[in-house]
Amino acid sequence: PTGASLQVKCYGWGRGTIYDYGALTIDGEEYVPFRKYAGKMVLFVNVATY
Repeated sequence: PTGASLQVKCYGWGRGTIYDYGALTIDGEEYVPFRKYAGKMVLFVNVATY
């Protein structure tokens, strides 16, 4: 995917905890809910660029 398909809008009014969200695996094949990691130590690394 390129261009517009990679755009994400960020909203400051988002509610909830990190466990209400998830992400696609790096190959895009599977959605992983972050609640899967509740109670475990997790490090999020932001590698996004503009």
